[in-house]
Amino acid sequence: MAALAAGCGESRQPAGQVRLVRSSDSPVNERLVGPTLEEAVRTVNREIRLPSNVSVRLVGDDEAQRRGITGPTYEPGDRAVYFPWSFVDESRRQLGDDRALRAATVFVLYHELTHGIIDLVDVPVVGGEERAADSLAAVFAIRSQSGGQAIPLGMTKLFEGRQGGEAPGAVAQDYADDHELDGQRAADALCLVYGSDPGRYARLVGRDLPKTRADTCRFEYEQEVRAWRRLLKTWLTKRGGLRPE
Repeated sequence: MAALAAGCGESRQPAGQVRLVRSSDSPVNERLVGPTLEEAVRTVNREIRLPSNVSVRLVGDDEAQRRGITGPTYEPGDRAVYFPWSFVDESRRQLGDDRALRAATVFVLYHELTHGIIDLVDVPVVGGEERAADSLAAVFAIRSQSGGQAIPLGMTKLFEGRQGGEAPGAVAQDYADDHELDGQRAADALCLVYGSDPGRYARLVGRDLPKTRADTCRFEYEQEVRAWRRLLKTWLTKRGGLRPE
């Protein structure tokens, strides 16, 4: 996400940009998600101004292995998100749906850039940074009109695909991970989508989202939008959809 401020002080703020860097070629993945990632980066730069540049580096297997990463990862020392093409390969196999793949890829990009924002502007986090990153990724997608609710919905399909390939039942390692279980993450994303427009997304209530949870989703969505607006107030641009109204 990008260079920032709000109100009349905006022009005096440092102007950082998110920059997409291709460290490795992958023609198939480039065709599938390259333009989508470029548009997502433009959206971030339109919505928020950061104090310094952040790079999103699309990397091949060799660099991912050298860095010891198996999926998209924000590295504070480099001020960079490393995005392995292998993650797109695996997600494509799990989803089998190019539209959902593009949406899920954008959600993951927003999630990792949230880690960068938290790092660069020292956003206070209570309740776990991974959950906070999921929250802003969903809220940002919905409010910024960068694809809207389709982005978190695409990620829920990826979570479902992952669950389909796993043995049933969670083990201690799953519970100890700093990420919530995929099913929990999917439910949180669905709740924010439904809460953003209950009339339009009424179909989610039932099998995908239990009514007991759906009843609180509008409040949850509005609460999280207010919280992110307050936390990022200084850095939001006048042009963006997340700016305070």
